[in-house]
Amino acid sequence: MKALLALRLAALNGIEYPGLFDAAASGVTPAEAAAIGGPLAELSLPGAELAVLELVDELDLTNMTGYLDEPLYARLREHYDDGAIFELGMMTAILCGFAKFLRVYDLTP
Repeated sequence: MKALLALRLAALNGIEYPGLFDAAASGVTPAEAAAIGGPLAELSLPGAELAVLELVDELDLTNMTGYLDEPLYARLREHYDDGAIFELGMMTAILCGFAKFLRVYDLTP
C-alpha cells in the first residue's frame, strides 16, 4: 500500500523517491506503476487501494483545497481503522514535504 502511495505522489509531483520503495517487491504490478499518475477512475484497483490514493490526492501539495470529507473517510473505514488512516495520512504528509525538499535542493532527476 505504501509503495502505491509513494508512486502516486511521485507521479503527481514529477519526482522520484530514490530507494524509498521497491514497487515490484511491494506487489505493485508494472501496469499499476505505469498508470499510477493518471485519473483514478482509470485504475482497476481494489477499494482499499483506491481509497488510499483518493486520500493521497487530497493531501498532495498541488491540491490546496484538499479535505478528508465524510464520504472518503467512510470508504477508508471500510478497510482501515482510525490508526491506519492516520498513519497513511502522516506518511503522505511526510512524502509531500520530502518531495518539496528534493525539488528545492535539486536532488531529483
